[in-house]
Amino acid sequence: MPKKVHIQLLEKELVHGLRKEKLEKFQWWVVDLPSKNAVLLDCIALAQDAKGWRSYIIADQKSMTLVVVPLSPSKLVVGRVVGDWEEVAEIYGKTSLDSCFYFYLPNHQSEVSKADLSELGNSARAGISELTYSAVRKAVEEYIGDDARISQENSKPITWNKLSEEGVFSYSAFFKDFGEDALAKRVAEQFIETVKTFGFYFSIQRLDGITFAVDYAAALHELDRGQGVGGSIDPSAVADLNSVATPLVVQRTDGVKTHIILRGYLAE
Repeated sequence: MPKKVHIQLLEKELVHGLRKEKLEKFQWWVVDLPSKNAVLLDCIALAQDAKGWRSYIIADQKSMTLVVVPLSPSKLVVGRVVGDWEEVAEIYGKTSLDSCFYFYLPNHQSEVSKADLSELGNSARAGISELTYSAVRKAVEEYIGDDARISQENSKPITWNKLSEEGVFSYSAFFKDFGEDALAKRVAEQFIETVKTFGFYFSIQRLDGITFAVDYAAALHELDRGQGVGGSIDPSAVADLNSVATPLVVQRTDGVKTHIILRGYLAE
């Protein structure tokens, strides 16, 4: 899907209008890199904005002051409004590795330690996390809205930190008809981190648990939803829809909660 969308965009315009306008204001040089070992990074270009150096694709176009594109291990294209390209050459090596998910240095045999390799892509990942974090927060704010019927108590979630301090929050995680202890442990560790993240915005104290099942339909029917809670759930009710996750209301001794049923392959 990303490939298809990318092609469709390139058929309309090579560069987004706002970015093109910004780039046309830069002065551009093709410069030599004295060390002749420029990293040809997988994000293609780097940029500097108000927050520092980062991958060009996630840089803020309004505050962007510099763009660097490596042409070869010995040549860079540098675009900026004012300034000296030499300082760019000095910082390029470290920044390109920070922005690279994969180490790519053609025509050179270099010994790279495991520690260095583990650091690859840190700045890019941080930038992507920041973008997705902001998007989720914005979506949550739009979802909650300003509806006066929603009380302040209900619209303001009990955060993970508060729940942890009180020590009263717990939920379950099940592998219904497949899996092994090692897989369950790995998934549980990731699931805990996910719950923590969403816990800053949602009232996660109402989470009853999560179940992964190969027989998805059977898991939906067999879940103990508590006294007085019923209703048939058919994941194949809509022919064109491949349901993979369903939140079900359940009644527990400590109140109404939600239990999530997921298709087993999502565990991987």
